[in-house]
Amino acid sequence: LGYLVAGVLLGPFILPQLSITDIETIQRLAEIGLVLLLFAIGLEFGWQRIRNVGLRVAVIGVLEITLVVAIVYQVGLGVLGFTRTEALFLGAALSISSSAVLVKVLADSGQLRTVRGQLIVGILVVEDFCAVIMISVLSGIAAGGTADIAEAAPIAVRLALFTGGALLFGALLAPRLVNLVARV
Repeated sequence: LGYLVAGVLLGPFILPQLSITDIETIQRLAEIGLVLLLFAIGLEFGWQRIRNVGLRVAVIGVLEITLVVAIVYQVGLGVLGFTRTEALFLGAALSISSSAVLVKVLADSGQLRTVRGQLIVGILVVEDFCAVIMISVLSGIAAGGTADIAEAAPIAVRLALFTGGALLFGALLAPRLVNLVARV
């Protein structure tokens, strides 16, 4: 919460005389922070843990995202009076949890290495995977008013291939490379 408050205060809108005004630098720093965050989550969620919780977290993650989007979509249409597009965007936004916050809470409470913690981190990884696909579909909807599965399918396939390749590299090649460097 402190980081969010500091970001708002130092941003260009609240205290302009103290703020960082170079938006490009801020974006680069944000991207570096995201990469480091995902790297730290990856360190906590290694290959063995992926094998232990694999199918369960995939089913739970997809089911959770689907249910939240469906419920929020209906509430947005019926109760809040949103358009279909607005209700869909709200559902997609609320279906993704903050990996950074939850991993920090789990680490602080000592539950990161428990079975429950492993399941939660696994679900967060699935949510992050699905978020990339949702962003591509929703950007198509925002740009043209419609989107179809033909737009999202290639992104999902590339993402799955990259994830599989990264897992294979991390499980097979990286340990050998580290051992070689250690010997040298």
